[in-house]
Amino acid sequence: MTNTVSPSAIRSSDGENNTPQRTVDQQQEALSENADAQLAAMGYKSELPRSLSFFSVLGLSFAIMAVPFGESTTLTIGLTDGGPVTIFYGWILLTIISVCIAASLAEICSAYPTSGGVYYWSAMLANKRWAPVTSWITGWLGLVGNWTVTTSICFSGGQLILSAIGLWNEAYVPAAWHVVLMYWAVLCVALCVNIWLAKYLDFINTICVYWTAASVLIILITVLTMARGGRRSASYVFTEFDATRA
Repeated sequence: MTNTVSPSAIRSSDGENNTPQRTVDQQQEALSENADAQLAAMGYKSELPRSLSFFSVLGLSFAIMAVPFGESTTLTIGLTDGGPVTIFYGWILLTIISVCIAASLAEICSAYPTSGGVYYWSAMLANKRWAPVTSWITGWLGLVGNWTVTTSICFSGGQLILSAIGLWNEAYVPAAWHVVLMYWAVLCVALCVNIWLAKYLDFINTICVYWTAASVLIILITVLTMARGGRRSASYVFTEFDATRA
């Protein structure tokens, strides 16, 4: 005899099926408990909330990489220092190197999943004598690196906004103080988001994935359709090396 289950048995009191959501919540709770157990085994207690999803963290990585923005500011270097060969094969080479670095860091992170990150890893991987020194140096280098990256991104972002204004008004030539003022404006916007809108960071990071992918497609399509002077041959793309314009 086959046992049947009434639909009401899997529905909540308001008549809505909450089984899928309950399953997701249970999985997240199990993962959180497992992470807490790992930290406890290392002598730490979990303090920070885990409010970012995997896709959100992926979006944060996309935002940090900023492929369209990085290409727009550094593409001229490859064009003048070697041309197509430098850009094409350089991209492949650096991709391989980046994947190796990412795999190595992922392996270390899985072994020491702490919020301290690289300075903690340095202490754990160094011998007892050098652990404090390596951790201190790594921590300060990471902090200064974050300062530098933040300054560079905000400054370049300000320049990008002023350049966009120049596209609409060709007579506009930004003065030095315009760039500095726009830099502070971008920095203040980022500061306000992190202070008062931190609860929306998960959503903002998720948007970054789609924004970055769409930007790359838009740039590719625009460049291909606007190539009115014709397109180079395959031999030029894969074999031409020209550093005379450097």
